[in-house]
Amino acid sequence: VSAIKIFKTDILVADASARIIRRFDASGRQLGLIGDKTKTKTFILPNGKMDLDVDAAGIVRATDTGRHQVTAWALDGTPTARFGKFGMSDPADFVGCCNPVNLATTPDGKVVTAEKMVARVKVYEPDGRLLAVIGPEQFDPKCTQIYLAVDSKGRLLAADPVRREIKVFAQVVKIGVNEPFCRETASTCVGGDVARDYGPLASLAREHAGAEVRFTYYPVEEDLVRSVARGEVDGA
Repeated sequence: VSAIKIFKTDILVADASARIIRRFDASGRQLGLIGDKTKTKTFILPNGKMDLDVDAAGIVRATDTGRHQVTAWALDGTPTARFGKFGMSDPADFVGCCNPVNLATTPDGKVVTAEKMVARVKVYEPDGRLLAVIGPEQFDPKCTQIYLAVDSKGRLLAADPVRREIKVFAQVVKIGVNEPFCRETASTCVGGDVARDYGPLASLAREHAGAEVRFTYYPVEEDLVRSVARGEVDGA
């Protein structure tokens, strides 16, 4: 058994030896299998480990490390989606052998993965579109597992067992502001920063969305517009 998750009254167990997920009720009665409705009838797990999570909609996400994929299943075992492939240059791909090794889901359905060989964590949309890469500088290169969890506010917790550290990551929302904003809010805008106490706003974003807010001052309106168009800031 390499992972256990609970969804309502169901208990999902990753049986890495049998290369299958077993679904039980609270009394221990097996209700069904997940992963047996493929050509091979099982997951491919050269490393002998599997990780899984369940999102708020009841979709089971599981690592299929031999295929370099994240798989998605309904609770009755019906496959619903999968993404991922081997690759060494595109950061959206999974490197080496037997990746991704760890997995978690966020409250809004995003998928978080961890890899070995290149110790890194990535965040994807459910359809496999890459959103963010964390590492490898954040983790010890000898990591063969980076255990993942996501709290109710969307903050990511990643455990580095080599360094014996748990690191917490939050989404950063970058907001661009210009001179009219500074005048209207009585801010002092100098040196690319907004020198104003935005504590209440930052606390609200942190409490309700698990996000950190960063403001950047653009003295020239056209520079702000270009930064928004290039995706350098999330909004203005």
